[in-house]
Amino acid sequence: MAPGVTLRAYRVFAQGSGQATSFAIAKAIDLAVADGCDLINMSLGGGQPDPVLTAAVEDVRSRGSLCIIAAGNGDRVPVSFPASDGMAIAVSALGRKGTFRRRPPRPTTLPPRTAATRPTSSRRSPMWGRRPT
Repeated sequence: MAPGVTLRAYRVFAQGSGQATSFAIAKAIDLAVADGCDLINMSLGGGQPDPVLTAAVEDVRSRGSLCIIAAGNGDRVPVSFPASDGMAIAVSALGRKGTFRRRPPRPTTLPPRTAATRPTSSRRSPMWGRRPT
């Protein structure tokens, strides 16, 4: 689909924790920019506007990259932070109430020839799974 693209992942949630600190998120954003990421997708949000995250998102834009951030999971509520930051691009879904699943079902097999880049290494490793028969 996109042969020249490298996908990266950065941990912001501590193991066993459902919350991430502003410092951990900002550090991951900084690492992504340092690694040359053009688009930084974040599926997280909530809480009050934070100057650390605001500065990180502004830094991304000043370097020519974009932060694309989930608008939130609430029903008819304002866009959550950090997606509400003026330098971020907020994304959401529209539709009739009750027609979207909160979490999509996980695939039982992965598409053929899928590869991912590990965040701790620049080496590419094939994803597990076999071609569907």
